[in-house]
Amino acid sequence: MITLMNLPIRRGNAPLRIARGHFATNHSHINYFVDITYQKTRLSEAKDSAHQLVSHFINDTPVDTILCLDGTAVLGTCLAEELTKSGFQTINAHQTIYVLEPEYNANSQIIFRDNTRKMITGKHVLVLMASVTTGFTAKRSPRSTAP
Repeated sequence: MITLMNLPIRRGNAPLRIARGHFATNHSHINYFVDITYQKTRLSEAKDSAHQLVSHFINDTPVDTILCLDGTAVLGTCLAEELTKSGFQTINAHQTIYVLEPEYNANSQIIFRDNTRKMITGKHVLVLMASVTTGFTAKRSPRSTAP
């Protein structure tokens, strides 16, 4: 059984929960697990976390689409709202940010169908992931998508 501890936080109200131990992924072994379940699923924690994330963004970086991986759609929606309130630029015709969860094929590869491909192709995409240990997945992703 994993024992989670709350770490003290300097700003905001979303608690940071961690567990010590030995955790193995396909590509690495780590000594700490950071549990962001509540930041992904509870509206109050997602709003607070989104506010904290946006405070670290540079305002001249446009964001057109937020691609939500690993069940981060609630957090991604709150992030889009915070970015919109903060006046971030977008090239989208409706001046709004798309929040998108991908579909997966039988080989667990991300696919975008015709109705969602236009939200990715030629857009400034922020990829929101819940689990990053080595950056291996991000390194495999293409810099741009084909039409």
